[in-house]
Amino acid sequence: MRIRGDTSRIQVAQVKTCVGSVQRRLLPSSNVFSYQRNGRNKSTLVASALNSTTTSFSDLLNTFLPSLNTKKGNIMKEILSIIATTERGTCTTQQDLDMLKDKFNQLEQLPPTEYGPALLNGTWKLLWTTEKEILFIIQEKGLASWCGTTAGEVYQVIDLENQRLQNCIEFPPEGSFVVDSSLQYGPDKCSFEFQGARLNLPGNRTVSLPPLGKSRFKTLFVSQKYRIALDDRGDYLIVERVGPPSTRY
Repeated sequence: MRIRGDTSRIQVAQVKTCVGSVQRRLLPSSNVFSYQRNGRNKSTLVASALNSTTTSFSDLLNTFLPSLNTKKGNIMKEILSIIATTERGTCTTQQDLDMLKDKFNQLEQLPPTEYGPALLNGTWKLLWTTEKEILFIIQEKGLASWCGTTAGEVYQVIDLENQRLQNCIEFPPEGSFVVDSSLQYGPDKCSFEFQGARLNLPGNRTVSLPPLGKSRFKTLFVSQKYRIALDDRGDYLIVERVGPPSTRY
C-alpha cells in the first residue's frame, strides 16, 4: 500500500482499519490515529510515519506499536514485584499465583519476542518457580535441612552450542545437587532429556543418581536480564541472567 502526502479518505480508512485491528488486540487503551476532518494535517501521522513510501504490514507494526517491548517490560516489573516476598516460590500464596498467572497470560497474548539461541545461552539464577522438586529441596525444613545444610543459590545453565542444559542447587559451603541434560533448541519449544544427576558432597565425594526422563519448555519472556519459561508439566520458572554458560559444576 502506497501512502502519499495527499492521501485520500479511502487510503486513510484502509490504513486505519489495518492498524486499528492490531491496535485493538495489542494496545486497546491507546489512540494511534488523530485526524482533523477540516484541517490540513488529517494524514500527517500516517504520511510522516511511512515517509511517503511503499511499506509492508510489518513496517506498520514496527512504526505504530513501538511500545510493545515497553509493555512487556512493564509486565515483567509487575511480576518481579509479586515474587519479591515469595522466597523463590516456597512461600507463594494462592493470591500470588493467581496474579502471576494473569501476568503470564498477558505476556502470551502479546506477539512473541523474536529471539535466537544466543539470547537463551547463559547461566541463570532462580528467582521463582512452581517446580515441586526444587521447592522440596530449598524450602525451610526441606531436603537440604535433612542433610544438615541449607540450600544456597539455584542455577540453570543453557549452552546450546554444546546442546547442554544443567540445573544446580548449591549446598554451602561446598556441596551441590546437579542434574545434567541434553538440549535441543526449537523456535517454539526447547526439548531436553535428562542424562544423569549427582550429589556433590564435601571432601570431593560424589553420589551418582539415574536419569529422570525428558520434557520441553516454552519461553514466555526473555531479555538480556530475565527469562520466564513454562514446561510441559505446567510449571513456571523465572530466572535472572548472571553470566555466560558456566562449566564450574
